[in-house]
Parts: sequence; structure tokens; C-alpha cells
Amino acid sequence: MINMKLFRLLVLSLFFFSSMGQLPSQDILALLEFKKGIKNDPTGFVLQSWNEESIDFNGCPSSWNGIVCNGGNVAGVVLDNLGLSAVADLSVFSNLTMLVKLSMSNNSISGILPDNIGDFKSLEFLDVSDNQLSSTLPPGIGKLESLRNLSLAGNNFSGSITWIQCPDLFQSSHWT
Repeated sequence: MINMKLFRLLVLSLFFFSSMGQLPSQDILALLEFKKGIKNDPTGFVLQSWNEESIDFNGCPSSWNGIVCNGGNVAGVVLDNLGLSAVADLSVFSNLTMLVKLSMSNNSISGILPDNIGDFKSLEFLDVSDNQLSSTLPPGIGKLESLRNLSLAGNNFSGSITWIQCPDLFQSSHWT
């Protein structure tokens, strides 16, 4: 009898907390993982607003600075011109399955473009220009079929983009 009451209380608690958006989603976990790499945020734009206590009812952190939500999913990460210093693991953004826009231009972000960048299936806009990224361009970048805007200038990339499958990118010529 007591075990059944305890079980019901546990189930009700889990239901309550999940409906209140208190259990972190895959999107939130990915953003928090990226946040770990931020070494300096002079404006406090990211470090002060990205926390598990400020999650919207639908589980998407639209109240977090620089985050754009569509329904319960993160659709955009816009962190331009913030003076961020970070050692970034950009591969975590592949967990944002509905990510359309990733823009982090004009910061001091170091790291590489991840090999799994081809897994960013919904990505239409990628701007990581004017940072300190360095690597050879991963072959997956040419597999971003939804990509319409690409800006990689002002970094230390080498190599070329191979096996382009982005017809909209070349028709609209929004790439640097």
C-alpha cells in the first residue's frame, strides 16, 4: 500500500515537473554544453541568461538571450558582435534538430567546424565569420542541402568545399 502511494507520488512529480518545463530538453542540454566553452562574456549576454531556471513552459529557452524558438525547439542561435571568447565545440549544435540559423560573427571563438556539420539538416544560415576558427573545411559542409547563406571569412580555414549540394546557395550568391 505504501509502495503504491510512493509510486503514484513519483509519477505525479515527474509529470508535474516535465509539464512545467523543468526537465531539460536535448536542445537545452546542447546549449548548456556550448556555454561551458565560453571563457569571457563581457556583456553578460549569454552567461547571465542561459540557465535552467529560465526555461519557457514549452521547454524551449526563448527567454535566453540570442535564442530563437519555433514551438518547443531552438530554431536560431544568434550571438553576433558580443566580444565572446570561447573554445567552442560546435558539434553540439547538431543536436538542435530544427536549427535554421547559427550566427556567431565577430567574436573571439576558437575551435573547428565539426566533421558532423552535414548533420545540421535544417540549417539555412551559417555565419561564423571574423572569429578564430581553424581547420580544414569538413566535407559535410557541402551536404547542407537547406543552406542559403554561408559566411566563413575572417577565420583560418583551409581546403575547399567539396561535393556541393546547395543549389540555393549559389543561385542567391550569399556566401563569403
